[in-house]
Amino acid sequence: SVVERDRLGRTLAALSGINALVLVDDMIGSGQSAVEAFKELAEGSREILRRSELVVVYVVVCGFEAGKARVEDELEKLDLPVLVHICDSLTEADRCFSDTSTVFESPADRKRAEDLATALGRRLVKTAPLGYGNCQSLVVFDTNCPNNSLPVLWAEGNDWRPLFKRL
Repeated sequence: SVVERDRLGRTLAALSGINALVLVDDMIGSGQSAVEAFKELAEGSREILRRSELVVVYVVVCGFEAGKARVEDELEKLDLPVLVHICDSLTEADRCFSDTSTVFESPADRKRAEDLATALGRRLVKTAPLGYGNCQSLVVFDTNCPNNSLPVLWAEGNDWRPLFKRL
């Protein structure tokens, strides 16, 4: 069964014989969106999710290890037994402008690109010029572009048309 998040608690309470619950998401950037979603889920469904026979797995297409750690910390605080699995793990080297990034050939090239992306990003998304949570991600899916990715990829402005407009 596929169920929308806001109907999950009611659906689980009404069904019997459920052994596993798989929650699917596209990306973990900073982890903030997942943390907020799990807080909401815990409010209405904590006891159902804590049933000993129920295995709960949160599967994400791709994500940063730091974001995963934040989600796991929050799950522990919420006392929710959820396993977090990232199919394609991203590290600091996957942040476009990090010192360990392999995107640019030289630190000088990286700095020039970062300055340009920051200046354009501020015009497009003032509060997150390098993507939500400063993720500096270059992730694009065929159906949408996460807000953790650089706004120059997805945000639209008066004089800017993105390659991968965010829906």
